[in-house]
Amino acid sequence: MDSANENQEGPNFVQVTDNRGTESGWTLNVRQNGQFKTAEDQELTAAQIRLTKGTVVTPSLSPKPSNVSTTITLNPNGAQSLVMSAQDGEGAGTYLMSWGDSLAAAMDSIELEVPGSTTKYASQYNTTFTWLLTDTPTNP
Repeated sequence: MDSANENQEGPNFVQVTDNRGTESGWTLNVRQNGQFKTAEDQELTAAQIRLTKGTVVTPSLSPKPSNVSTTITLNPNGAQSLVMSAQDGEGAGTYLMSWGDSLAAAMDSIELEVPGSTTKYASQYNTTFTWLLTDTPTNP
């Protein structure tokens, strides 16, 4: 769980703020930087992270991003997954993408699936994620 306010827990989220004043669009992707591993390099084979119940909120009058992934299954091989993308004429201001729209919904909106056949060690597993915000021209 993450908190935008120190006194209140809520859904996990990512925020994009575009104050360039151009409404030229942008794209937010995420990638997992490898499979879950222990400090001893023991891998949690075939484990998958899934982000579900994605919603976008904004106080902005600019249109919300038209491309939003409400469910994302991350690939541990480093492939990028689309989170949200604003086209020309969209996305000016602040946009919050949350997984779950309430604390109760957030409790099951980020899942780790590990096959029963995978060897599981009594250790802490870790991985990292990279968030990529780009503004690239589109082909006419």
